[in-house]
Amino acid sequence: MMFGYLKPYGTNAPTINKLYKKYYCSLCHALWNYYGFKARFLLSYDLTFICAVLRLSIIEPASLQSICYEKSEIKDDDEAWKAMAALSLLMVSAKMQDDINDEKSFKAKIISRLYKKAFLKAKRDFPKASKTIETSFEEFEKKEQNHADLYEMAAAFSNIMSDAANSMVKCSDKDLAIIHFVSKWVYFIDAVDDIDEDIRKKRFNPFTAIAQSKKQLLTEHADYILDYASSITSELEPFVKEFDLTDETCKLIASVLVESIPYVSYCVFTNTVIRRKTLVMKVAERNGINYV
Repeated sequence: MMFGYLKPYGTNAPTINKLYKKYYCSLCHALWNYYGFKARFLLSYDLTFICAVLRLSIIEPASLQSICYEKSEIKDDDEAWKAMAALSLLMVSAKMQDDINDEKSFKAKIISRLYKKAFLKAKRDFPKASKTIETSFEEFEKKEQNHADLYEMAAAFSNIMSDAANSMVKCSDKDLAIIHFVSKWVYFIDAVDDIDEDIRKKRFNPFTAIAQSKKQLLTEHADYILDYASSITSELEPFVKEFDLTDETCKLIASVLVESIPYVSYCVFTNTVIRRKTLVMKVAERNGINYV
């Protein structure tokens, strides 16, 4: 899960990309500092966004060009950054185990073996969170085996993310609401995007109960797709209105929620390559297409 959908796109992207990159670099260095150089290769764009939601202190390097080659210590919020680095590893570890159980994935076995030391260290550092994630993924796998529907699966995944984050870093109600929303949306949009591949590889996908291809899903069940998207979007509306857009981090979070997510949704629904340029989005708006 969490495959890189939560990045800045849209009209505000040029002004907030530098701030997003600082969060990205900070999480990368947290992985390096606490779990070794190799752990950096499991860096997640989507967990980077959650770090922004939690408003963790970021590295302020003299030059972002050289930061990849110079190890930087995070002096502020060091325990929180350690927790987010561990969460990155614990989520990957649990996902790899899920893939091994589901499809005997050779790739998952290799990753589990390569990162065994880092995974074990993260589990030792945060045993309670590790147990929470493992138990949650076991329940998640049972729901897959029972062919649960989209609503149940997306809610289960959002609970994994929010419970894990809240067990490692203090989260406000607003933080948890945003994490709940983006986790549901990521599960949903990934299921839409991957349905053809999941059918081909005989993997579980909540949409295979109603469609046997992405084309069929989006043509014959468009109302179901839009109803679900609208239902989760409505959960976030009260919080979006509270954003202070004079604050750069709030502007970053709001931009991802109100620009990036609709744009990525549109690209997935129309099989359009996701790009930072907003030409497709502008053309669609001119033709009266409203984003989810």
